[in-house]
Amino acid sequence: MVTCDPQALVARDVFAMATRHGAQSIGMGDRLGVLKEGFLADVVLIDCGVPDMTPLGEPLAALVYAARGADVRTVLVGGEVVVRDGEVTTLDEAEVRKEASERARRALERSSAG
Repeated sequence: MVTCDPQALVARDVFAMATRHGAQSIGMGDRLGVLKEGFLADVVLIDCGVPDMTPLGEPLAALVYAARGADVRTVLVGGEVVVRDGEVTTLDEAEVRKEASERARRALERSSAG
């Protein structure tokens, strides 16, 4: 459905779809989707001082409609910091890129060999 109504999906509803309703849709609404004691939690800290989030009139609307992946500063998964200052802490990104390139090269060779 296409609409020109800016109220068709308000930020609050979009955020709920991505969190609480997303957890419910995969059958994990009793363990995920909200910050609550006893629930599994992933926490993402966003830099709200970047140009695309300025001016920050309504924080939730800015998060939903303006935030980009590059605005992520810190990510905690199950209490473990996996991104700090925008850099992944749990793996070697250069090594992952190298391995992905090698696998892509081998797949291309196999597909061209047939």
